Amino acid sequence: MNVIILYQHLVREWDASQRLRALYEEAGDNAIVCSIDFERVKAYKYAKKNIPDVILVPFFVDHEHEEWLSAFIDLNRDVKIINLHQEQIGSKFSVGLMLPRTPFTKNGSFHFAWGEYFKALLLSCGVKEENIIITGNSRNDFRNITHTDKKELASHYGLSPSKKWILFAENRGWYLGRNKEYTKRTLAPRGMTDEHFYRAVREEKENLDAFADQMRLLTEEFGREYEFIYRPHPGTVLHYELPKWVHIIADRPIYDWIACCDLFLTCESTSIFEAEMMGKPCAFVPSINIPDDDNKMAGVWDYPRLDRITEITDSLIERIRSENESRGTIYTRYLGEVDGNAASRIVAASRAVRDIAVDEADKVYSHATPKQLLRQFLYEKATWVTTKTGLLDRLKFPSSAYAEKRDIPYSPENAWISRITYNGGGGQLRFRLKPRVYISRQYFETSASSLAA
Repeated sequence: MNVIILYQHLVREWDASQRLRALYEEAGDNAIVCSIDFERVKAYKYAKKNIPDVILVPFFVDHEHEEWLSAFIDLNRDVKIINLHQEQIGSKFSVGLMLPRTPFTKNGSFHFAWGEYFKALLLSCGVKEENIIITGNSRNDFRNITHTDKKELASHYGLSPSKKWILFAENRGWYLGRNKEYTKRTLAPRGMTDEHFYRAVREEKENLDAFADQMRLLTEEFGREYEFIYRPHPGTVLHYELPKWVHIIADRPIYDWIACCDLFLTCESTSIFEAEMMGKPCAFVPSINIPDDDNKMAGVWDYPRLDRITEITDSLIERIRSENESRGTIYTRYLGEVDGNAASRIVAASRAVRDIAVDEADKVYSHATPKQLLRQFLYEKATWVTTKTGLLDRLKFPSSAYAEKRDIPYSPENAWISRITYNGGGGQLRFRLKPRVYISRQYFETSASSLAA
């Protein structure tokens, strides 16, 4: 069959998407991986020559998303849209924004849930049980596979391998980096009011300002003892200054960084579940109090709480490690089964649903207008030109592309994605050298040995 795999965030989904592609090809299928934001035209050109049987998407919520895929569905009315729901954990309010809203996004498509937690949420919004399949999260297949080690990361990013590494995974900044009017219009059909939107913007700014104030209290002495690695939220640009000795690094899959850190911190990033899963001492740092339970990230507030980053010492890290080890696991409730085989289950399940008939009443979908299609074409062209010429950073145009430049697959900043592609379900690697891509001998050795294990 012909498969199109659409992803949104490179650091979040690239590895998993490439492994899915390799597994499909190993099964004799045709598959392509494209960015849902920057390569829809490329995906459509592929679809015209290879009429799609299955399209995997990172989200599929409302009429706007139906319009994005309408040209593909017009090529094959029986194409199966599979929503991978790349964000399945959030606060009560934020999860509500991610759940499907229309008949087509609910039951004209299929939903792959990580576990029972998200399946229950899908059922609560009207998705039929037969349209939900529990597969696990294919991104978690990589928990024991990293592309590097601490020594190589230290060499490439100017870090000291002899210090303890503190990794802070950011989850804030999304609202601040968006065109407010456009974002309001986009989120309104999903239940977000203007009042709630501006509250979210205000609280996000207050939260980040408080965090920045905390970070400025850290001394250079702290920086001589620890390496502090700050990882911005995917699709965001930093809006405040941090001490010069803080390393702001957004590239590479997060598993590479978690594997090498000695302490994992976050405000409310759900990557804390992956950190616990990988056996790292982890804690959350709420810069401001969140009194409303509906706006608290599910599960994150169950981890050890660190009120001030200035409290970090070696003994505190060991205390957090001890708390994590003595407490029962938290991540299993939210991530589902983690056994390294989620991608294989996704491929098998998508092949199974290919021939399942969908009720005609659920297959009604919104169509993109010729003007909308032209706008997307021009947007992708403008993004390509400004990125390739280096004008994107200077002109900050297109503005939405600039805000999400770390997800542009052909950007020089994202050259790391060219290092490795998966070649077959057995996990073999195919390496491709490109200019300005750093690959050490140790990289080859550790990558090959990890996958062999």
